[in-house]
Amino acid sequence: METPLTSPWAVIGGTVSLGDADRELRRAWRTLDEEWRRGRHEGMLRLREVNLVVVCTEATVEQSRVTASFVGRSHPARVIVIVVDPEEQARSDSGIAAGPEAASFVARPRRPGSRRTHAFPSGPSASISTACLLDEISGHQVCSEEVLVRRAGREEEALRAAVTQILVPDVPVVGWWTQDPAADSVGLCWLAGIADQVVTDLGRSNEPVLGLGALADLVAEGSVMVRELEWSRSAPWRVLTAELFDQADKQALIPRMIWLEVDHREAPVQALLYASWFVSRLGLVIHDSGWWVENGSLCARFVDEEAADEARETGDDSDERGAKVPAELVVRLCSEVESDTEEIGLTGVRIGSRNEDSTEEASERALHLDRHPNSCLCSVTAGPEGAQLTVKSLLRTELDDDEGLSRVIDTPFVDKVLSETLLYARKLVGLPGFRFDLV
Repeated sequence: METPLTSPWAVIGGTVSLGDADRELRRAWRTLDEEWRRGRHEGMLRLREVNLVVVCTEATVEQSRVTASFVGRSHPARVIVIVVDPEEQARSDSGIAAGPEAASFVARPRRPGSRRTHAFPSGPSASISTACLLDEISGHQVCSEEVLVRRAGREEEALRAAVTQILVPDVPVVGWWTQDPAADSVGLCWLAGIADQVVTDLGRSNEPVLGLGALADLVAEGSVMVRELEWSRSAPWRVLTAELFDQADKQALIPRMIWLEVDHREAPVQALLYASWFVSRLGLVIHDSGWWVENGSLCARFVDEEAADEARETGDDSDERGAKVPAELVVRLCSEVESDTEEIGLTGVRIGSRNEDSTEEASERALHLDRHPNSCLCSVTAGPEGAQLTVKSLLRTELDDDEGLSRVIDTPFVDKVLSETLLYARKLVGLPGFRFDLV
C-alpha cells in the first residue's frame, strides 16, 4: 500500500503547555462538538481505545503521524508523538556540548502516586490535533487526537512527568519505538516503563546485534510485552512450516534432518529469527564451535545435548533409540545477491534429511519451500528430485506499520514464542564468528 506523505491531522489548539494539553483537548472537543451539532449533524464521538505513544525523529515524524492516523481509523486513540532530535538538544544547550547522557531521551518512568513538581508553562510545549472519520452506521464523527511534542534542551524530567500524566487512564498504552532499538537503550527502557506493549522494528536497526540485545533485556525483565514487526513479517513462513510438519509423512523426517537453509533478500534479521525459532522449537543448542562461512553462507552446527549424552552413556548413536529430533543439524543463512524479485524478506527455506528409503539411490532427501517471484504463491517440493509438488498460498510479507500496530492492539497478550526466540537469538549472535554483514 502506498502511504501518503501528508499528515491528515488537523491542528485545533495551536501550541500549548504540555501540562495543559489534556485540558485544552477537552475544551477544543467541546467547541468542535457544538459546531458539528449546529450544522444539524449527530454529535462527535470522542473515543480513546488506546494510548499510542510514538517516539520518532525529525526525519520520520511526518510518516509516523500518517501511520498513527491510519491506526486511529480502526482504533480511536490518543496519540502522543515525541520527536527526539539529539542535534537540537546539543544546539540549545547554551554552548555546552551535550554528552551521551544528555542526548538520551528520558531515564525512567514516574513512580505511581508521585506528585508533579514542574512548572509546565516554562517547560515542554505541544501542539494538539485531531483526525476524524465519519461512521456510516451511526452518523457520528469518530475522532482520535494527537499531542505532538518536540523536545528542546534539557527538558527530559519535565517531559517524562507530563507525558505520563496526559495518558488517558484505564486505557491500554502501546509504545511504538520507530527508531533503531539500539539507538537509545535508556529511552527504550523508559517507553517500556509506561507501556503495556512496546513495538519495535529490528529491520530498521543499523546495529541489529545491539538492538537484539536491548529487546532480549526487556523480555528478560518481563515488565512489558515486546512486539517485533520484523518477527511479524516472517510469520507466514513459520505458519507454512508448521502446517507442513503437521503431515505424518513429514513428521517422520524430523529425526533425520541434517541441514536447514534459510534464504533471504536484504532481510538478515528475519533469516536469523526464523532459524532461531526453528531450532529452538526442536530443543537444539548451538555447538561450541560457533559460526563459520561456507560457499557464501553463514553456518552453525546445532546438537541435541540430551541425545548426545545418552549416546555417550549407552554407546548407541543410531536412530533406533527412538529420537524425536535430529541429533545434529547444520543451519545455513544465505543472502540472495541476484533475485527475480525486488521484494525484501525471506525467499525460501530448504530442509535436508537422510534418506532411508532403499528404493531410492540418493542419500539425502530435500524439502523446499520457495516463494514465487512477485507472487503470494509458494511451491513446496519434496523428494530427491522434487517428485512431489504442492502449491500453497503465502500471505504477503510486506507488512505496513499501521497493519502491524493494529494487530498489536487487537492481540494484547504475551507472545511467548517471540520472547523465547529473542532470548535464543541473543545467544546465537554472541558466539564467535557471527556477523550480520555475512548473513
